[in-house]
Amino acid sequence: AAARAAQARRAREAAEQLGAQLTRAEAQQRRRDDANARLKASATTPAWLEKVTAAEARLGQAQAALRAGAATARITYDGPARALLDGAELPGDTETPLGETAVFTLPGIGRLTLRSGEGSDAGALARAAEAAAAELATLLRAGGVGSLAEARTAAQAHAEDRSAAELAGEMLKALAPEGLDHLRAMKAEAEAQAGTADTTEHPPLTELEAALEAATAAEDSARAALDAAMADLSRAREAAAAEGSARDAAARETGRAAAAAGPEEGQEDRRTAAARALALAEEAEAAAREQLDTLRRDAPDLDTLRADLTRARQAIDGVAAQRGRLRDTLLRATGHIRALADGAIEERRDELAGRLDAAQARAARLEAEVRALQRLRTALESTRSAARDAYFGPVRDELKPLLNILHAEAELSFDSDSMLPAALTRGAAEEAFDTLSGGTQEQIAILTRLAFARLFARQGRELPIILDDALVYSDDSRIVKMFTALTRVAFDQQILVFSCRQLAFQDLGGARPLIEVAETA
Repeated sequence: AAARAAQARRAREAAEQLGAQLTRAEAQQRRRDDANARLKASATTPAWLEKVTAAEARLGQAQAALRAGAATARITYDGPARALLDGAELPGDTETPLGETAVFTLPGIGRLTLRSGEGSDAGALARAAEAAAAELATLLRAGGVGSLAEARTAAQAHAEDRSAAELAGEMLKALAPEGLDHLRAMKAEAEAQAGTADTTEHPPLTELEAALEAATAAEDSARAALDAAMADLSRAREAAAAEGSARDAAARETGRAAAAAGPEEGQEDRRTAAARALALAEEAEAAAREQLDTLRRDAPDLDTLRADLTRARQAIDGVAAQRGRLRDTLLRATGHIRALADGAIEERRDELAGRLDAAQARAARLEAEVRALQRLRTALESTRSAARDAYFGPVRDELKPLLNILHAEAELSFDSDSMLPAALTRGAAEEAFDTLSGGTQEQIAILTRLAFARLFARQGRELPIILDDALVYSDDSRIVKMFTALTRVAFDQQILVFSCRQLAFQDLGGARPLIEVAETA
């Protein structure tokens, strides 16, 4: 009955395990199908993200070229009148790129024409920037996103869906190597076997095991009692045999004594000799008794020996009982191993070993990719540093003599990211650009613009310099030094200075425009 109950229990457990395995396999199939559906509906692939990143880089380059290669005009209006640039209103407080020829219409003053020589065409740069922006917008619309950050998020989601689909597929193969239909068939077969198994109710296994242990203990006690009774019977038989031997020996001794007594004649002599022999025998008996007492005193305790014998027999019986229990445990373990073998555990182990090898190979590829990316980052940083030095070096060379007019032995450093002045070093002290006074910041900004203009002029791209109400925060001594810097640059450059402070700019020098009102006839 216990075997039938165990068989029924194993059949039910096998059916439940197959059912749970089928449920997990179906869940993995749904995850794989959902991930594949999202991948099919998504256009944000890694190749698409590379195109978006490249388009964004081209847009940044075009905008940087537009800012760096084209002359700009900026005007701040104080009244209702508006200036026109090439017939269109010039926006206020805005950097407006200029072409090779720019015509300003100044209400109440006239027209101002600026020519930048053979420099870059601002229109072409602007069109290139617009084309790059249009390309980026088209790619973003194709992916259903509105910005580069959203594009990266969508591409990351696409990669995660692909990883989820691959992982779900691998889990599905591990749970159902031969397909879900085969797993469903195995589950149905297990359920059928569980349905035909003996379902007779039996006492709980713990009660059966307790009863078995009690019966085994009772059997061990009965065997010990039987062994003790057999030992007593053996000793009784030995005692009876000894008494019979003694009786036979006494009879033989009596016969020998009668034979030794012989006839009546000479019995007195024989009796005297026997008395002497008896006395000798009694002496020998006394000596033997004394020796026996000595042996009894020196002999071990019989109860102790009996206790040792009983303990040894109980230990042997305990070992036998433990051997029986271990045999039962071995049988159960063998059945469990066979059940696991039926569940294709070795195939699962081999499959997991293969997956481990694949994961290790993938980790090696990722490590190689990390090393390549690290080398690429190092190369990019080195290239960036070289480009920064190549860009800012000529600017610093042009700026240094102009800066020394204001501050002797001064150095100006630039921020490589924003391309703006970062700090001013005078002597051993370095001051962040944001901590300088408003006048010093304004002076450095004008000198930096002059340095860029000189740099462009040395490259054959003469650009006009327009200052509108500049040097408003400079004191008298500094403004005169700034006039000197402007005059130095004006030897090779065209500089236009607009100001309503005629008194402050009377020492500037240069040519002042005049307006003559001609009377008409």
